[in-house]
Order: sequence, then C-alpha cells, then structure tokens
Amino acid sequence: MIDLFVGQNTHVIELSDLRLQPQDRLVDDASVRATLTDLTGDVPTNVPDPITMSAVQGESGVYRGIIPADADLTNGEYYVVTVTAIDGSTSLEKEATVEADVRDEPT
Repeated sequence: MIDLFVGQNTHVIELSDLRLQPQDRLVDDASVRATLTDLTGDVPTNVPDPITMSAVQGESGVYRGIIPADADLTNGEYYVVTVTAIDGSTSLEKEATVEADVRDEPT
C-alpha cells in the first residue's frame, strides 16, 4: 500500500508491505525510490525527483520518504506515485493513484 501524508512541517510518502518475488517475504533492506506527479504528469513544485525512501526500523516491509514542507501538495488532491524497489537482482515497480491525507501525528 502507498500512502501520501501532508503536514505543516513535512510531507511523507509511505510504502507498506514491501514483498519481492520469488521469496514473497517482507523486505527491509531494499533500495527504494519514488516519483510523485499530479494527474497531468507534472512533478509538483519542490517535490524531489526521485524521492529516496528509507526502511522504518521495527516495521518490516515499511519504507518512508520525506518531502519538504514547501512542496506544492494539497490535502484531498490525487497524485500518481511510482515506487521502484531493488533488492539484489530482484526488483519491483508499483504505480498507484493516491489521495493526499493529513497525518494524525505531528512532525
């Protein structure tokens, strides 16, 4: 699952349940990057391209990428996220249309 959270201090893109084939195991040591565009295919202002995502300690298969607070992202708007994960010789690319949502936790 891919989520996009907007906040006052930073925005966060999160990938959960990363599994790579053929092992079908949760992966905690992959190289993960994401691209984020609006529905017209443009990268919003101040969004890094690509967004580097790091494994979250203590949460198997979960990766997060930080997007600066000044990025032009709006709560309730839809964006296209493409995630690429590489672990050794195994890779995965996943694309999803996600709705930006306000985070419950402060940053």
